[in-house]
Amino acid sequence: MNYVFASLSDPGLVRPNNEDALVVDAAHRLVFLADGMGGYNAGEVASSMAIAQMRAGMLDFQLQHPEAQASDWVRQLHQCLHDTNQRIYEAAQTHMEYDGMGTTLVGLCLLPDHAVLGHVGDSRCYRWRDGALSLLTRDHSLLQEQIDAGLVSGADSPMAARRNLLTRAVGVEDSVVMDVQTVPVQDRDVFLLCSDGLTDMLSEEHVVYLLQQSDDLQERCEALVGAAKEAGGRDNISVVLVQALGAARLRLPHWLGL
Repeated sequence: MNYVFASLSDPGLVRPNNEDALVVDAAHRLVFLADGMGGYNAGEVASSMAIAQMRAGMLDFQLQHPEAQASDWVRQLHQCLHDTNQRIYEAAQTHMEYDGMGTTLVGLCLLPDHAVLGHVGDSRCYRWRDGALSLLTRDHSLLQEQIDAGLVSGADSPMAARRNLLTRAVGVEDSVVMDVQTVPVQDRDVFLLCSDGLTDMLSEEHVVYLLQQSDDLQERCEALVGAAKEAGGRDNISVVLVQALGAARLRLPHWLGL
């Protein structure tokens, strides 16, 4: 399986700065996206630290263990998250201006026929397959816990109080648990990683509609971010799209539309 990538990050229409950060390492099939939080520029520091540390740790592992299996990738993702959390937490404890900073994190490590997916917080990963959009992650948020407990319905969630209050984040405490799973990949699958600046503004039905309007990944990214801004753009908006393509399909001329 081969993969093609596109990404876009925008501060939105309300926030003066962009506390989202993302890295797309196409050569090594690594993608990480983070949505930082904290006063002044602390959110930007936390998110930038998170994606840099995760990429470095997973890249080093990949280069040293070229024959690693999916289970090895899962263990390494947990270890990298532990190390990353410690670095951000220690920075927050030793620099007054970074006190209380933290970040969400969602990442994909793409293998030939599987993806290893990890996340902390409410940044999400979806899979679009055969015209259907499936949410692969579960938000670590107070709102999600209220939905699970039947206190809030999905229809009411956009108006729920404190809907963005997280129950897990990287760097806020001295330890954190990352949810990690191995996801089978099929030809033509599209993975969407995004911050809540997208999902707070757009319904899943709207996302599907926009994904169907173009075959070009970058155009899809621009359409998603543009629609979120048109809907209010209240937060930073970041998206990454990754499409799986079989080796034979990847060699076909793009104008064939196959």
